[in-house]
Amino acid sequence: MRRLKKLVDEKLYRIAVMAEKAGRKSNSRFWLAFARELLRNREFRAEINLGQVSRLTSPGETVVIPGKLLGDGEIEHPVRISSISASSSAISKLIKAGGEYVPIERLISENPDGKKLKLLR
Repeated sequence: MRRLKKLVDEKLYRIAVMAEKAGRKSNSRFWLAFARELLRNREFRAEINLGQVSRLTSPGETVVIPGKLLGDGEIEHPVRISSISASSSAISKLIKAGGEYVPIERLISENPDGKKLKLLR
């Protein structure tokens, strides 16, 4: 991992290192791509609304967002979402629809292979 600790938020740096280690250990291109996305400039970091997640996913999928989950729109089906941060309205709407919000650190430890995950940016 590049030494960007002074240029990047400490939490993001820690998550990027964790994702890159998981990617290298299990030879997972998913987690390596996720770590690269995290270290992008803040201007280009993803901000995804629940309405977009609803349109781009099907029931039961696990979605990873390298940025923030926002609460605009409605979600009609249950999905499992993991992101760096999320608004409180997004989490409440997701739970109301039968979905689940998972912290990114837990998802990396549960699924180090990066199988059956969808990256939304």
